[in-house]
Amino acid sequence: MEKLNQEICAASVKENNLRQTMNLLSIELKDLIEKEAIETQNNEYDSKIAIENEKIQDL
Repeated sequence: MEKLNQEICAASVKENNLRQTMNLLSIELKDLIEKEAIETQNNEYDSKIAIENEKIQDL
């Protein structure tokens, strides 16, 4: 019975560690998605600025 309790405790510790890792990875993924969205938006703005600069130079 003691051995079974030790195995249950060890499994609980592993589960908690996995959950913590999963939460950290989830946060990191969210941050990366937000960063990618910002970079995409910046690229769109850069394109619009380049187009406007060309229009100005053509004047």
